Amino acid sequence: MRKLLLLILSVSLLLSIFPLTALAEQEVSLFINDEEIEMVTLPVFRNQRTMVPLNSGFFKKLGALAHYNEETGTVSIDGKYSTVEFTIGEKKALVHRKYDFTGIPETIEIDVEPFILDGEVYIPLRFAAEGLGALVEWDGVNKSVLVTLETATDIIPVERPAEYEEIDISELSEDDELYSWVQENRYNTGIYHKVLDNKTYVLICAGEKPTGGYSVEIDSATVVYPGKVYLVAKITEPSPDDMVIQVITYPCRLIVIEGEFEVDGIIENSADTDAEEIQFEVIDPAAIEADEELSEWVNGLHKQAGIHYRNKDGYAYALVAAGQKNTGGYSVVTDKVVRKQSGDVFIYATVHSPDPDMMVIQVITWPYTVIRFEGTGMEKISGTIQESSPAEDISDGLSVK
Repeated sequence: MRKLLLLILSVSLLLSIFPLTALAEQEVSLFINDEEIEMVTLPVFRNQRTMVPLNSGFFKKLGALAHYNEETGTVSIDGKYSTVEFTIGEKKALVHRKYDFTGIPETIEIDVEPFILDGEVYIPLRFAAEGLGALVEWDGVNKSVLVTLETATDIIPVERPAEYEEIDISELSEDDELYSWVQENRYNTGIYHKVLDNKTYVLICAGEKPTGGYSVEIDSATVVYPGKVYLVAKITEPSPDDMVIQVITYPCRLIVIEGEFEVDGIIENSADTDAEEIQFEVIDPAAIEADEELSEWVNGLHKQAGIHYRNKDGYAYALVAAGQKNTGGYSVVTDKVVRKQSGDVFIYATVHSPDPDMMVIQVITWPYTVIRFEGTGMEKISGTIQESSPAEDISDGLSVK
């Protein structure tokens, strides 16, 4: 009797630790683009998540190749538009978007880790499929998992100059919708855009200046890939010998581009043209994870929007954090690092938002990037983070922690 009780307790403990339930027992169906999928090895439930076997044929149906590296314990799922990487036992994933011109993977926090059961690798279906660009829905009435993969979108990487026309802000009518939008944004530093009647209006603003004589110049406007334009603008200052009006001004530049675009960009100061541009290195997430001291520093600060820095082993490390975002698809890019004549270092960075047509993971994310460059340990490090979406503008001059 005592042995029987011990056996029952052991089984109960195992079930509490590994709460797995075969989908077949739940009579759950799996569909990809309205086609029901039959798999030899059934998915299982863990922590209310559907876990799909890596070699079940599911990912092949999504047009992806799945590979498991036993030595590193990593899983790679290579799709048409992105590659998703998991690590057995870890609650995070990396999404490498093939046509993201930044080249920086997105780190996603997941609530259930991949695992191995009876020699089979199991992956969270929703996170993997959404990372590949699919839409995952649960049909509670019919007890079905519905996976929709967009097959009609052929993203072709391009890079070409964007043609634009200048608009004189002073000639806008006060009852014009465009006039109201300009007035709402012109007093803040940043790059703003508005789509109206199949045209994209872009407003580049220098913010408040103490006198006249300042202006905004556009160095370049580039279509970096379909539906995305990247601007490089510069704020020019009056020379000491210029006679300028002694009033506060708000220099702006308004342009229009034919078609509908998302717009990112960077605004430089002309005072930085004499500054020395510093070569910097983007630190791979795996390298951060491998360095216990660096990993602890990043994990403690990456959710705080701003530019944080520290010195280590003869290098200055800068953590550029965008703060909380409501979905995946965001990335942080360091555009340029300069050392001014004073010796201080200034970092230009941009938060890139996901394209409106991009399918992204519907979870809270905290995008960031970590860079390093040779430092003296004495310099002051500051910078500006520009947001690609005006609605979530981080603005210039985020405080350095």
